[in-house]
Amino acid sequence: PFFSRGRNLIPLYGALKKSYPLFDNGNLSKETILSDLSNNGHKTRPSVLKTQMSEMYKLAEQFLTNQRARLNSGLDTFSFAGNCLNRELYEIGEAKMKNSLKKIEGYGVGHWHYLNYFFAGAMAKTFHEIRGSYHKAMPLYNHDSEILLHQFLCNTSHYVSSIVELEREYKFDIGRNLLFNFLKNMNFEDLLKELNDKNDIYSRASRIYIFLILTYMKFLNNSDTNYFELKKELFENISIFDTFEKGFFSHAIYWLVESMAKKQRYFEFTKETFSIINFRLQNDLYKRTPKD
Repeated sequence: PFFSRGRNLIPLYGALKKSYPLFDNGNLSKETILSDLSNNGHKTRPSVLKTQMSEMYKLAEQFLTNQRARLNSGLDTFSFAGNCLNRELYEIGEAKMKNSLKKIEGYGVGHWHYLNYFFAGAMAKTFHEIRGSYHKAMPLYNHDSEILLHQFLCNTSHYVSSIVELEREYKFDIGRNLLFNFLKNMNFEDLLKELNDKNDIYSRASRIYIFLILTYMKFLNNSDTNYFELKKELFENISIFDTFEKGFFSHAIYWLVESMAKKQRYFEFTKETFSIINFRLQNDLYKRTPKD
């Protein structure tokens, strides 16, 4: 009832549930549903059923949205803690944030990890600032700078690999791509040097993202520069990533070696292809989602 915007859709839900999950039995028709909804001499009109079905469809969309959003612990925390903030329930909101950040750490690095951490951290800073606890807020700002950098590299590596594959397969006009032209002028080598002095999980992930970006960009010029550094870093650190990210990396590096074997250094990269296949099999990297 809370979600049905003033309409009681529970009887309609019960009528539809009789045909779950395939909804293809002979009992599912407008007439049978109208009959189920009519009781105590009250006959439900077709126009009412049409309106309720429209509302039910909107609820189904909302359910699918909320079900997916619940996996995003940081966004969930952001919304919950924001309501706590408006009600001055500081202790409850802060407890939720702490538990959420702890939970996020166990997921493994990937796009959702960064997004989750940023939202939860953003609300944590807001709580600390409102309560005047700037000594707690300032370290979060420094950590957020790292999270934002790693998230940028994560998203960029996904993007670059996609547009390079499009360029090779479908003659995508990469010369007009604003982000790609911006990346060509970035000095990733200096950033790599800075990250080499760190061994935290984010820095290790970022080195792999950078090597992937550089390898794909150099690949456009028929060069295998940075490929072997990418392979070494990936093989050593694959366990730090979540399931989706593992699947992304294993596809990206396989596509690279397979394409290189077709274009240059055939024998060397044919061996590399089998090496990557073996690596994917040993680490169960053909999965792109936990349910696959």
